[in-house]
Amino acid sequence: MRKSILAITKNSFKSGIIGIGISLMFFFSFSGFSKTDNPFLLFIIYVIFGYIVGFLISISSQSVIYIAANFSLPVISNVLGRSFITYLASSLVFYLCGLIFFPLIGVPFSFNLYISLGVGIGSVMISLFFYVLEQQQEKLELEKENKKLAIIEERNRIARELHDSVSQNLFGINLNLNTLEVLIDEGDHDRVRKTVEDLKKMVQEVQTEMRLMIYELKPVHLREKDFFEALESLVELYRNRYNLKITTHLNGNENRVESEVQLALYRVAQEALNNIVKHADADKVSITLGIGNNGITMAIKDNGKGFNVGRVKAGSGRFGISGMKDRVNDVGGDFDIESQPGQGTTVKVSIH
Repeated sequence: MRKSILAITKNSFKSGIIGIGISLMFFFSFSGFSKTDNPFLLFIIYVIFGYIVGFLISISSQSVIYIAANFSLPVISNVLGRSFITYLASSLVFYLCGLIFFPLIGVPFSFNLYISLGVGIGSVMISLFFYVLEQQQEKLELEKENKKLAIIEERNRIARELHDSVSQNLFGINLNLNTLEVLIDEGDHDRVRKTVEDLKKMVQEVQTEMRLMIYELKPVHLREKDFFEALESLVELYRNRYNLKITTHLNGNENRVESEVQLALYRVAQEALNNIVKHADADKVSITLGIGNNGITMAIKDNGKGFNVGRVKAGSGRFGISGMKDRVNDVGGDFDIESQPGQGTTVKVSIH
């Protein structure tokens, strides 16, 4: 509030200077130095009159705008109400000042009311002009802020995509390389060849994912296949790579699911499977997805070692659990994790 008062006062000082200019315009038009016995005194009176009127009118007009912006008063809750109050305040200020100064500068008293009404109209026009400018400035500031938020959101989205696609494939490549080293030492040439083939496929997937990410940040499987088929392909990869026994139950009309929702569900499934491989020590996983009139539900359950959900902090700087939650929230859904040490983990998603 203090800053607002200081800003109003500062602007009013400037308006006082403008008032001097307008007042002197009338001085040179109607009085001048040659039309009075004491021109310098009259000049000073015009200057003082112009400054006081400009200052007080600005104070009153800006106060009306400030009150309208910070207090819910029905009479000034809209532009018409503010204009009316500004008109009354400006006319009254000028009229009262005129009662003091007009006799000193030789202006007939009868002119005071007419001039005051005219000044009120001029003040309203000026206030409306600045009101429009302020509205445009606020609009520009809002657009600027929205652009900043959009950039931040896009960066977060790209980070999630990198984590959910390239990062996970690189993790798989690393695991296979460790396995390959053991197989070479054991001399198991058949499994070495199979692992090398798997590595080639994974590297190709990384390359493809990166190319597609440049265009639309969409997984290879979702780009080339239907939604259910893409999920089955994802599951098959984890079955083959990590010897997981994964059962799937996919029900409903997949064509009813929007592409943004498909991507969110796919990435959640991918991240959940990735977490199972990294942390769960599980060998059995079930994925249930239902699409119905009341919405979409998905549950991913494993028989791993589980964990204490209360100790997991979603905002810890990783794009794992927090990333899954953000993806689901972005498409208007709810995300939840149920887990207890020694009892496995269930990831739940519901979108209505």
